[in-house]
Amino acid sequence: MQQKMKSKGNKQGFECVKCGNRSVSKSVLEIPRKIQRKLYLPSVSAHRHLTRPHQRIKKETRIFNSRLLFLGCMFSKSLNNYFQKSTLFHSQTLELDKR
Repeated sequence: MQQKMKSKGNKQGFECVKCGNRSVSKSVLEIPRKIQRKLYLPSVSAHRHLTRPHQRIKKETRIFNSRLLFLGCMFSKSLNNYFQKSTLFHSQTLELDKR
């Protein structure tokens, strides 16, 4: 059985939490996990406001991504216009300061 040990401090070794057994160095034990590459969803009663329901996962992804792309294009154009205007304004104020 694996024991959980806590550090006693810098260069002072480790001590078991339950029985008090001591060890000079730590040993690392890799425990294999039995998980698969798939989508894990919580139960319906545990869903929060950001969890998409299972039946809507693949349906709305395409529509949502296209909306984001469209909004991103609109937003980037307005940002470009804003920065162009602000740099023009900034250069005009620099010219006034030089006078």
